[in-house]
Amino acid sequence: ASGLALNGKKPIVDIYSTFLQRAIDQVIMNISRQELSCLFLLERCSLVPGDGSSHHGLFDVALLKGIPNVRIYMAYDKYSLEYLMKNKGFEEKKAVFIRVPKEKMIKTDALKEYQDINYFKKENNDTLVLTLGQDGYEVIDSLKDENLDTALLLSLLDFDVSSFLSYQNIIFYDGYGVKEGTACYLEEKLLENGYKGRFHSFTMEKRYYPFGKVDDIKKQEHIDKESVLKFISDHR
Repeated sequence: ASGLALNGKKPIVDIYSTFLQRAIDQVIMNISRQELSCLFLLERCSLVPGDGSSHHGLFDVALLKGIPNVRIYMAYDKYSLEYLMKNKGFEEKKAVFIRVPKEKMIKTDALKEYQDINYFKKENNDTLVLTLGQDGYEVIDSLKDENLDTALLLSLLDFDVSSFLSYQNIIFYDGYGVKEGTACYLEEKLLENGYKGRFHSFTMEKRYYPFGKVDDIKKQEHIDKESVLKFISDHR
């Protein structure tokens, strides 16, 4: 891919998240250090049903967020994936990573408006529910009749948090990676900008997960949609 990029091509690398772990040095030395433009499609990010413990793709954001010249995105349906590939896939001197989980997420026309942050603001709320991916969209959709502010992320790094600083409570749901990924990045950005409220994240813990069905593992870890919605109801 780096050789193609050096010769003026636009390479697309399709790779499992778990296999990218073995190629981090190549991302740093061959792509990032040379400031090359390259698109990576990270398949099977998050938990993977039936593929075995070693194939869970939970660590990619945590590994990539410290590398210069990197952008990371996550689609929530077929159309947002198409938008990201066409409009965000190649940035000058940047490696772009689009995360694609192994689940039913590439199926619905969830939202037709594509922004780094899809922000749904109502009136006089002190709680914000912030999510990503298809699971995150389903949480937001479940809350559409509630008087709550919600937001859905497309970009997982380098987004503006200034509009979040007025909230007393921010609840962040990321069922696709470990806490040290997007959740830690978001918390750091909030603190850097002087956030004084409470921040709670629902994410996978930094450990190895066993073989099993995604729904079963998420229920055991209390990061399934029902657990998130109950927490929101109890802490709004």
